[in-house]
Amino acid sequence: MGYGVRVANRPVTDFDRAVSAYVRAAAVSRKVSAEVTAERAGISVNTFRRYWRGERSMTLGDLRAVLKALGVDFVDAEREIDRIFQAGEYGE
Repeated sequence: MGYGVRVANRPVTDFDRAVSAYVRAAAVSRKVSAEVTAERAGISVNTFRRYWRGERSMTLGDLRAVLKALGVDFVDAEREIDRIFQAGEYGE
């Protein structure tokens, strides 16, 4: 399975929500809108908005592209996403 391949109809998990929470926080702290982040990452705005709202699980390829667009190191993001997930700080 490649980085951009999705599993059809896979339910969104709490970990997916933690990823979304991290991406939102990273974008907001950098004062970058969802639209600009999507454009820089090469992802359609509609798809990115679903990621942003935690309605869709993000592929690894898209996550890497988003982090690069935001200027965030992947390893640093991974640590913070795990912290958010473990703490349950991703909302509902």
